[in-house]
Amino acid sequence: MRASRPVGAAVLSSQCLLLALVGCGGVTQRTSEPVPTAVSAESTPEPALVKHRPPSTLSTVDSAFEQRRLKEAEELTQANRWAEAAAQWEILTLLRPERSEYASKLTEAQSRASSNASENQTAAAEARKRGDLQRATLLYLKALRADPYNAAADQALRDLERQQSHRLYFNHLASTASGARATRTAAAPYSTDHQELDTGVMLLHQGDYNGSVQALQSYVKREPQDETGKRALRDAYAALGRQRIEQGKKEEGIGYLEKARAIKAAGSANLDSTLQAVRKDMAQDYYEQGLRMQRTDLQAAIGLWERSLEYDPGHAQARLRLDQAKRMQRNLQTIPGARSTP
Repeated sequence: MRASRPVGAAVLSSQCLLLALVGCGGVTQRTSEPVPTAVSAESTPEPALVKHRPPSTLSTVDSAFEQRRLKEAEELTQANRWAEAAAQWEILTLLRPERSEYASKLTEAQSRASSNASENQTAAAEARKRGDLQRATLLYLKALRADPYNAAADQALRDLERQQSHRLYFNHLASTASGARATRTAAAPYSTDHQELDTGVMLLHQGDYNGSVQALQSYVKREPQDETGKRALRDAYAALGRQRIEQGKKEEGIGYLEKARAIKAAGSANLDSTLQAVRKDMAQDYYEQGLRMQRTDLQAAIGLWERSLEYDPGHAQARLRLDQAKRMQRNLQTIPGARSTP
């Protein structure tokens, strides 16, 4: 902006006001017009007349970004990759909300993606019914690619993974059982009734650990020498124990883990470290409960510290507290009418 000669206080005030407006982007001053010598109330721009850059005006960087996104969106659309194309059209719509063609392309891509996902999901369900789990998995993956938020397809994939895991595990069990069957003597023929074993393994891989234990217990009772059944029962006990511990039922969980450890089967997992950690945790829980009870019920606190030492005989603090409490209890018993309170 070309500066004018100062002609008085009014001129200086006018120039400062115009410079401020230009700096804010509100008024563009023509350099060919002289600066007015005074600013009147009538010449002051009204707020409604202050010019701003239109929202659709893009900088050079914005324009280049738009062109890159537009090219990618068009290529993805031509390749029928609707979910990815929809993501690009959505970016363009947010960048240029006044461009109705972008919004139209976004709607079309989203519709095509949803339709594509539905078609693949239907085909996957049919393949699953036929028992073609590999093709069903592929089709469910295609459905998720078209619609990443398709909860039904995601859950179906999880179910398929469990089903395939069950097949692999059972095939391994069947193979082991065949070897065991070959070593049986004619005097002790191998039972052909594997319904309980099959059911137990299936329930184990479906997460129904309690049902699995019941089925496998019955099978192992009938076939006590079957290594396959014993390993499956051990795994079911261990899984049920861990589940109970996660639910906060630690004592019950420890009981199931102990049963799992007691099963002597080839390839048994080492549960000692898990049991030791849970036992120490239980011992600490009972120790802390005893601390809370000692002021109101000394006898109850003694019982809790004794339980703590049952789970972890090496818990030094519980041992110290128990010895102190028992001495205090004996001292109190020597006082006529005294109660078992500290």
